[in-house]
Amino acid sequence: MAINPEFGKRARVARARMDTPLTLEQIAADVGRRLGRDAPSPQAVGKWLAKGQEPDSFDVVRALAETLECAPAWLAFGDGSTVHSELPNTSERKETGLRPYRKKPSEANQPAAKKRHRGGA
Repeated sequence: MAINPEFGKRARVARARMDTPLTLEQIAADVGRRLGRDAPSPQAVGKWLAKGQEPDSFDVVRALAETLECAPAWLAFGDGSTVHSELPNTSERKETGLRPYRKKPSEANQPAAKKRHRGGA
């Protein structure tokens, strides 16, 4: 289980955006229900939110995202939309410290792969 502070920030933002933010116990119970197995401990949920400790599988991330009413890809990786199919506006990003997804400089500077020419000469 990796520590990713951005994961924790996104989880806290999603929780804060809920109409009625859930307690750690409620989040744990709902994640367990969605997974169809024993609920994670409230302490584990607290580590996900406070420390950014990532859950041990994407199934758990997906269940957590459903519980927090946000997109699983956004929660896990910061990709795509956040909550309710909306991207945070500039002021929200400043408040939360979240940055929009951008390609890494090493990816952005790579030339596009050349296509092979198969025609006869």
